[in-house]
Amino acid sequence: MDERQRQIEWRDYWEVMTRRRWMVLGALFICGTAATIGVDLWPVRYRSEALVLVERQDVPKEYVQPNVTSDASERLASIRQQVLSRTRLESLIARYRLYPGDAARLDPGKLVDEMRKDIRVVPVATKGGRDLTAFRIEYTYDSPRVAQQVAGDLTSEFINESLEARTDASVATTNFLESQLAD
Repeated sequence: MDERQRQIEWRDYWEVMTRRRWMVLGALFICGTAATIGVDLWPVRYRSEALVLVERQDVPKEYVQPNVTSDASERLASIRQQVLSRTRLESLIARYRLYPGDAARLDPGKLVDEMRKDIRVVPVATKGGRDLTAFRIEYTYDSPRVAQQVAGDLTSEFINESLEARTDASVATTNFLESQLAD
C-alpha cells in the first residue's frame, strides 16, 4: 500500500505525541500557567439581583373598574427614568463611596454614567411575552456587600416610586371623579 493512501489511525497520532512529548508538555504547561495568571489578574466583579413581582388587581373588573389603567411596562419605563436619574445615583455614589479610583479623575456625570453601566433592569414577561409579570434589578460591583446593599436600595426606590406613582394617579382620578360628581 502506498504511504500517501494509507489511513491515519490512532496509533499514528500516539507515535507523534510520544516523539514530540516535550513540545506537547511544554505547550500544556505554558497554557496552564497563562490561564492561572490570567484568572488571578482578572478583576473580580460581584452581581447582586432582586426580583420584583408585579401584582395585578385582585378585584374583578366587572365589580370595580381600576382607576390606574397604565400598562405595567410603561410604568416600569417611567419609574426607571426617575430612579436612575442623576441626582439619585449621585446620592448612592456618595453614600456608599462607589468608584473611589474614578472619583478623582472623572466628573460626577461620568461617574453616574459608570454606575448606569453596572445597573440592569430586566423585564420578565409571561411565556407569550405580552404581560409583564416581574422585573429583575441587577447591580455589579467589586465588593459583594456593597453590590448587595446598592441593589437593595435600588429595589426599595423602585418599589417606593411605584407606590407613589400609583397613589398619585389614584388620587388624581378620584379627585376628577369627585369633581365630576359635584358638577
